[in-house]
Amino acid sequence: MLFKQQVLLRQKLFVLGSLAIGSLLYLVARVGSLDRLQPLCPIDGRFGPRGQDEIPLRALQFKRGLLHEFRKGNATKEQIRLHNLVQQLPKAIIIGVRKGGTRALLEMLNLHPAVVKASQEIHFFDNDENYAKGIEWYRKKMPFSYPHQITIEKSPAYFITEEVPERIYKMNSSIKLLIIVREPTTRAISDYTQVLEGKERKNKTYYKFEKLAIDPNTCEVNTKYKAVRTSIYTKHLERWLKYFPIEQFHIVDGDRLITEPLPELQLVEKFLNLPPRISQYNLYFNATRGFYCLRFNIVFNKCLA
Repeated sequence: MLFKQQVLLRQKLFVLGSLAIGSLLYLVARVGSLDRLQPLCPIDGRFGPRGQDEIPLRALQFKRGLLHEFRKGNATKEQIRLHNLVQQLPKAIIIGVRKGGTRALLEMLNLHPAVVKASQEIHFFDNDENYAKGIEWYRKKMPFSYPHQITIEKSPAYFITEEVPERIYKMNSSIKLLIIVREPTTRAISDYTQVLEGKERKNKTYYKFEKLAIDPNTCEVNTKYKAVRTSIYTKHLERWLKYFPIEQFHIVDGDRLITEPLPELQLVEKFLNLPPRISQYNLYFNATRGFYCLRFNIVFNKCLA
């Protein structure tokens, strides 16, 4: 049913597509490169030297199970001390965008043995109440990790919330920022259908997408509608560029992540200065779901909901 709605809406919203596609093209131009074969933002040395003090990646792979137990709260203080585990502030954050594929990107990056993910959206920087609790509260929301692993969290509301760039800058001015975008019209419709589905589960009615996305008085795109406003990527990116240089951003193609995930993940590995460890072995296509699923090892597989 939702698929049919999306097809009809696509046909009716050519004008929205024109505006939003132009926005995406401008975003790519702003990044400064159309060559997807190279990492957009290589920053060497930000995460410290790779040398004899680094925990071997092979060892990290064997310790995934142990970290999983600690994430469930089953670790004692003595175990944490013995294994040299810490709760680190993120060295990279997936800041958006909503319905762009942030969860898929986070789960796929977690295939890398040197990456540890925060399982829940923390909403520290975009929520005034959470932010008032302080940076130590935020750090304690992070998973246990080994010192040379990279902790990553994702909260897609960060990208569109005005206060967030300055708040993240105050925490770490050299942090790496990941943005995942999809074709803007598709993203806006996906945003709408998620809300619609939630309304229908509660037996509530909801406006048609056309009524929300198009101003009936002018027949122009309603940029006050949140789903449309989020898809105007450049408007939000300009706010971030006031605080961070473009070299600290990496733009992930969310549409390509669905159809060809490995090349996109390899670009992120380079951006994060990680040795290449995610391979085609870790990704297999599930014909029933129509998406790629994740293979951590011969025992543990995972398909996204």
